[in-house]
Amino acid sequence: MNAALEVLGVSSPCVVSVELDAGEHRRVDARRRPIYAPAETVSGTVSVRVKSGRPLAHRGIQIECVGFIDGLRGRRHTRQELLSVGLRCEEADVIPAGEVRRYPFAFVDIDKPYDTYDGINVRLRYAVRVTVQRPQPYHPIVEECDLAVQQATPPPDLNPSIRMEVGIEDVLHIEFEYSHSNFHLKDVVIGKIYFLLVRVKIKRMEIEIRRRENVRGLHSELETVAKYEVMDGAPVRGESIPVRLFLAQYPTLTPTYRSVAGVFTVKYFLNLVMIDEDDRRYWKQHEVFLWRDAKDMA
Repeated sequence: MNAALEVLGVSSPCVVSVELDAGEHRRVDARRRPIYAPAETVSGTVSVRVKSGRPLAHRGIQIECVGFIDGLRGRRHTRQELLSVGLRCEEADVIPAGEVRRYPFAFVDIDKPYDTYDGINVRLRYAVRVTVQRPQPYHPIVEECDLAVQQATPPPDLNPSIRMEVGIEDVLHIEFEYSHSNFHLKDVVIGKIYFLLVRVKIKRMEIEIRRRENVRGLHSELETVAKYEVMDGAPVRGESIPVRLFLAQYPTLTPTYRSVAGVFTVKYFLNLVMIDEDDRRYWKQHEVFLWRDAKDMA
């Protein structure tokens, strides 16, 4: 798996690339990043190819494995470092024009404690970073290759069912239930909706999966990450509608995160929405707990 990118800028005399020892069978996430376990070794090879025409004078080349949380506070971007382990692979030198130098690396027994996360106001990243220090007045050449970290968690001890009602007096009365309230990321949400009183013309019903991201209690964002149509057409009193929602079809779902490094939390909700012929919306939501099972890692 190769993540090579030419460093931009007409004055850059070299191309830096990072090739991870990921292998053909390593899983990748929705952003095509190779997935590692929290304590797994990250290894590979860095290549520095000097362009033809002139040599590259540098003051040292360093390879790091880094992890950090990028957030947005007001209009300011913030960064909290989680991990920084470096290897000095070459001291100051001059690399002739046209030459390619390769530097194998391995970061062993480093703790990558949290899952990778890409949210609205916060992002948790891990990367292999290469820095080629250059003499003044030149800026260093920096290249990063992202990787993902995922870990399985044990199932919750209790998994109660969900049962709720939606009602408008003398107009609408609906009961709905889901078989349980905790789901792994490849689980199936199974439920049933009962129409006990219907005096309004419902034209459509859908289930939304909604995610609430809260950053340090200052920024709270609610987004709809999935929609599933349950019914198209008007129901009648006494009718019941089954629900089977396959979570595996939504690759952007993450586990519920109660607190990540004291910076952010992520919660999920199942939201039942009904739209009548006048486009009025009736809805009811309930929090659910999502977790990553070992079978989700297969």
